[in-house]
Amino acid sequence: MAAVETLLAAVQTRLTSMDARSTELECDVHALRADVAVIRSNYALREDVAVIRSNYALREDVAIILSNYATKADIAALENKMLAMENKILIVESRLIAIEGRIIKWFVAVAIALATLAFTAGAAIAHF
Repeated sequence: MAAVETLLAAVQTRLTSMDARSTELECDVHALRADVAVIRSNYALREDVAVIRSNYALREDVAIILSNYATKADIAALENKMLAMENKILIVESRLIAIEGRIIKWFVAVAIALATLAFTAGAAIAHF
């Protein structure tokens, strides 16, 4: 009985930990989305860069800027990685739910077995 309670406490602790981690990840995702929105609104498009490139005096500055900032492809790759991470979290959560179901089934089966054993022992003692 104590082992079951210990196991249930461990599962509950892990679920709490996963909730905290998933909440933190959601906050990070929201922050990244806000950052992406700022990047899209504040940085120049290719057409804007083409106009600037036509000015010879600014070519070196533009090259430095382009080499230091992320492209839309980089941001898309990061979003894909974040989606993959969210999928992994969902898989872990589903596994924890399955484990919790197995623990509950085991607990019910053990409780029934112990009740049957106690009833049989009581009936045997009363019969003597």
